[in-house]
Amino acid sequence: MKSSILHSISGGTASSIATLLLYPFEKIKIDLHYSNVKPSSLLLNYSKHPLDLYSGLLPLMIGNVISYNIYFYFYELLKELIGSKSMTSTTLASFMAAIVSSVLTNPLWYAQTKFSLNKEGAHGKAKILQEIKEDPLVLFKGLSSSLILVTNPIIQFVCYEKLKPIVYMDNEMVRDFLNGFMSKLIATVFTYPLQVVRTYQHVR
Repeated sequence: MKSSILHSISGGTASSIATLLLYPFEKIKIDLHYSNVKPSSLLLNYSKHPLDLYSGLLPLMIGNVISYNIYFYFYELLKELIGSKSMTSTTLASFMAAIVSSVLTNPLWYAQTKFSLNKEGAHGKAKILQEIKEDPLVLFKGLSSSLILVTNPIIQFVCYEKLKPIVYMDNEMVRDFLNGFMSKLIATVFTYPLQVVRTYQHVR
Protein backbone atom coordinates (compact mmCIF):
# COMPACT_ATOMS: atom_id res chain seq x y z
CA MET A 1 0.00 0.00 0.00
CA LYS A 2 2.81 2.43 0.91
CA SER A 3 4.52 1.63 -2.38
CA SER A 4 1.30 2.44 -4.28
CA ILE A 5 0.95 5.80 -2.55
CA LEU A 6 4.61 6.67 -3.14
CA HIS A 7 4.35 5.86 -6.86
CA SER A 8 1.11 7.83 -7.20
CA ILE A 9 2.68 10.93 -5.61
CA SER A 10 5.81 10.61 -7.78
CA GLY A 11 3.72 10.16 -10.93
CA GLY A 12 1.51 13.12 -10.10
CA THR A 13 4.46 15.41 -9.38
CA ALA A 14 6.28 14.46 -12.59
CA SER A 15 3.06 14.99 -14.55
CA SER A 16 2.59 18.49 -13.10
CA ILE A 17 6.07 19.59 -14.12
CA ALA A 18 5.71 18.14 -17.62
CA THR A 19 2.28 19.74 -18.08
CA LEU A 20 3.51 23.18 -17.01
CA LEU A 21 6.42 23.05 -19.45
CA LEU A 22 4.57 21.62 -22.45
CA TYR A 23 1.09 23.15 -22.14
CA PRO A 24 1.66 25.98 -24.71
CA PHE A 25 2.18 23.30 -27.38
CA GLU A 26 -1.02 21.54 -26.29
CA LYS A 27 -2.91 24.84 -26.44
CA ILE A 28 -1.66 25.60 -29.96
CA LYS A 29 -2.57 22.08 -31.09
CA ILE A 30 -6.15 22.42 -29.80
CA ASP A 31 -6.62 25.85 -31.38
CA LEU A 32 -5.28 24.70 -34.74
CA HIS A 33 -7.72 21.80 -34.77
CA TYR A 34 -10.87 23.52 -33.62
CA SER A 35 -10.70 27.10 -34.88
CA ASN A 36 -10.77 28.53 -38.38
CA VAL A 37 -7.78 30.79 -37.71
CA LYS A 38 -4.73 30.39 -39.94
CA PRO A 39 -1.55 29.16 -38.17
CA SER A 40 0.28 32.40 -38.98
CA SER A 41 -2.54 34.51 -37.48
CA LEU A 42 -2.73 32.27 -34.44
CA LEU A 43 1.00 32.54 -33.74
CA LEU A 44 0.87 36.31 -34.28
CA ASN A 45 -1.93 36.59 -31.72
CA TYR A 46 0.03 34.54 -29.19
CA SER A 47 3.13 36.67 -29.75
CA LYS A 48 1.05 39.70 -28.75
CA HIS A 49 -0.77 37.95 -25.90
CA PRO A 50 1.60 35.21 -24.63
CA LEU A 51 -0.44 34.57 -21.48
CA ASP A 52 -3.25 33.25 -23.71
CA LEU A 53 -1.04 30.20 -24.24
CA TYR A 54 -1.92 29.19 -20.68
CA SER A 55 -5.69 29.54 -21.06
CA GLY A 56 -7.28 26.35 -19.67
CA LEU A 57 -4.08 25.30 -17.87
CA LEU A 58 -5.59 24.94 -14.40
CA PRO A 59 -8.17 22.23 -15.29
CA LEU A 60 -5.48 20.35 -17.23
CA MET A 61 -3.01 20.56 -14.33
CA ILE A 62 -5.63 19.31 -11.90
CA GLY A 63 -6.71 16.60 -14.33
CA ASN A 64 -3.17 15.38 -14.94
CA VAL A 65 -2.24 15.30 -11.26
CA ILE A 66 -5.41 13.42 -10.33
CA SER A 67 -5.16 11.13 -13.37
CA TYR A 68 -1.55 10.12 -12.75
CA ASN A 69 -2.12 9.73 -9.01
CA ILE A 70 -5.08 7.44 -9.65
CA TYR A 71 -3.28 5.53 -12.39
CA PHE A 72 -0.05 4.87 -10.49
CA TYR A 73 -1.88 4.09 -7.26
CA PHE A 74 -4.10 1.44 -8.84
CA TYR A 75 -1.28 0.16 -11.08
CA GLU A 76 0.99 -0.59 -8.12
CA LEU A 77 -1.92 -1.87 -6.02
CA LEU A 78 -3.12 -4.22 -8.76
CA LYS A 79 0.42 -5.49 -9.37
CA GLU A 80 0.65 -6.37 -5.69
CA LEU A 81 -2.76 -8.07 -5.75
CA ILE A 82 -1.97 -10.07 -8.88
CA GLY A 83 1.32 -11.12 -7.37
CA SER A 84 3.02 -12.00 -10.65
CA LYS A 85 5.76 -9.93 -12.27
CA SER A 86 5.27 -11.32 -15.77
CA MET A 87 4.68 -8.94 -18.69
CA THR A 88 1.11 -10.22 -19.05
CA SER A 89 0.34 -9.42 -15.42
CA THR A 90 1.89 -5.97 -15.48
CA THR A 91 0.12 -5.18 -18.76
CA LEU A 92 -3.20 -6.27 -17.24
CA ALA A 93 -2.59 -4.12 -14.17
CA SER A 94 -1.75 -1.16 -16.42
CA PHE A 95 -4.89 -1.68 -18.51
CA MET A 96 -7.22 -1.89 -15.49
CA ALA A 97 -5.61 1.11 -13.79
CA ALA A 98 -5.97 3.17 -16.97
CA ILE A 99 -9.69 2.32 -17.20
CA VAL A 100 -10.31 3.46 -13.62
CA SER A 101 -8.34 6.66 -14.21
CA SER A 102 -10.18 7.42 -17.49
CA VAL A 103 -13.64 7.08 -15.97
CA LEU A 104 -12.85 9.18 -12.89
CA THR A 105 -11.06 12.00 -14.74
CA ASN A 106 -13.18 12.34 -17.90
CA PRO A 107 -15.18 15.25 -16.36
CA LEU A 108 -11.92 17.15 -15.86
CA TRP A 109 -10.80 16.57 -19.47
CA TYR A 110 -14.20 17.76 -20.69
CA ALA A 111 -13.94 20.93 -18.59
CA GLN A 112 -10.34 21.55 -19.70
CA THR A 113 -11.27 21.34 -23.39
CA LYS A 114 -14.28 23.63 -23.02
CA PHE A 115 -12.41 26.25 -21.00
CA SER A 116 -9.41 26.12 -23.31
CA LEU A 117 -11.57 26.90 -26.35
CA ASN A 118 -13.58 29.59 -24.57
CA LYS A 119 -13.23 32.94 -26.37
CA GLU A 120 -15.93 34.82 -24.44
CA GLY A 121 -14.11 35.42 -21.16
CA ALA A 122 -16.14 35.33 -17.95
CA HIS A 123 -19.42 35.14 -19.88
CA GLY A 124 -18.23 32.04 -21.72
CA LYS A 125 -17.12 30.38 -18.49
CA ALA A 126 -20.52 31.08 -16.96
CA LYS A 127 -22.23 29.47 -19.98
CA ILE A 128 -20.06 26.35 -19.64
CA LEU A 129 -20.81 26.03 -15.92
CA GLN A 130 -24.53 26.54 -16.59
CA GLU A 131 -24.46 23.80 -19.24
CA ILE A 132 -22.84 21.41 -16.76
CA LYS A 133 -25.34 22.37 -14.04
CA GLU A 134 -28.30 21.70 -16.33
CA ASP A 135 -26.97 18.36 -17.56
CA PRO A 136 -24.12 16.89 -15.45
CA LEU A 137 -23.87 13.92 -17.83
CA VAL A 138 -22.21 16.15 -20.43
CA LEU A 139 -19.09 15.75 -18.29
CA PHE A 140 -18.83 12.21 -19.62
CA LYS A 141 -18.84 13.15 -23.29
CA GLY A 142 -15.86 11.53 -24.98
CA LEU A 143 -15.65 8.71 -22.43
CA SER A 144 -15.88 6.04 -25.14
CA SER A 145 -12.79 7.43 -26.86
CA SER A 146 -11.03 7.82 -23.51
CA LEU A 147 -11.62 4.15 -22.72
CA ILE A 148 -10.11 3.14 -26.05
CA LEU A 149 -7.20 5.48 -25.34
CA VAL A 150 -6.19 3.29 -22.38
CA THR A 151 -4.23 1.39 -25.02
CA ASN A 152 -1.75 4.31 -25.03
CA PRO A 153 0.11 3.36 -21.82
CA ILE A 154 -0.06 -0.30 -22.79
CA ILE A 155 1.57 0.37 -26.17
CA GLN A 156 4.12 2.58 -24.41
CA PHE A 157 4.90 -0.07 -21.80
CA VAL A 158 5.28 -2.88 -24.32
CA CYS A 159 7.50 -0.73 -26.57
CA TYR A 160 9.59 0.31 -23.58
CA GLU A 161 10.20 -3.30 -22.58
CA LYS A 162 11.00 -4.31 -26.17
CA LEU A 163 13.46 -1.41 -26.58
CA LYS A 164 15.39 -2.25 -23.41
CA PRO A 165 17.60 -4.96 -24.96
CA ILE A 166 17.91 -3.04 -28.25
CA VAL A 167 19.02 0.36 -26.95
CA TYR A 168 22.21 -0.34 -25.05
CA MET A 169 24.23 2.36 -23.29
CA ASP A 170 26.60 2.47 -20.36
CA ASN A 171 24.71 5.42 -18.91
CA GLU A 172 21.45 3.91 -17.60
CA MET A 173 19.78 7.29 -17.09
CA VAL A 174 20.30 8.29 -20.73
CA ARG A 175 19.23 4.83 -21.90
CA ASP A 176 16.02 4.91 -19.86
CA PHE A 177 15.28 8.45 -21.06
CA LEU A 178 15.68 7.44 -24.72
CA ASN A 179 13.58 4.32 -24.22
CA GLY A 180 10.86 6.33 -22.52
CA PHE A 181 10.92 9.03 -25.20
CA MET A 182 10.75 6.59 -28.13
CA SER A 183 8.09 4.39 -26.55
CA LYS A 184 5.92 7.44 -25.75
CA LEU A 185 6.39 8.75 -29.29
CA ILE A 186 5.27 5.43 -30.80
CA ALA A 187 2.24 5.21 -28.48
CA THR A 188 1.23 8.82 -29.25
CA VAL A 189 1.44 8.33 -33.03
CA PHE A 190 -0.80 5.25 -32.84
CA THR A 191 -3.44 6.79 -30.55
CA TYR A 192 -3.41 10.42 -31.73
CA PRO A 193 -6.48 10.04 -34.01
CA LEU A 194 -8.47 8.91 -30.96
CA GLN A 195 -7.37 12.01 -29.05
CA VAL A 196 -8.74 14.15 -31.89
CA VAL A 197 -12.06 12.24 -31.85
CA ARG A 198 -12.33 12.66 -28.06
CA THR A 199 -11.82 16.41 -28.26
CA TYR A 200 -14.47 16.70 -31.01
CA GLN A 201 -16.87 14.81 -28.76
CA HIS A 202 -16.14 17.29 -25.98
CA VAL A 203 -16.86 20.38 -28.08
CA ARG A 204 -19.97 19.09 -29.87
